Amino acid sequence: MHRARSLRTSAWLERVLVERLERKTAHVDSLFR
Repeated sequence: MHRARSLRTSAWLERVLVERLERKTAHVDSLFR
C-alpha cells in the first residue's frame, strides 16, 4: 500500500521535473535564437 503510493508520488514528481526542465529548455532556446 505505502509502496504503491510512493511509486505514484515519484512518477508524479518525475513528470513535474520533466515539464519544468522542458519549459526551461524552451526558454533558453528562445533566449539564444
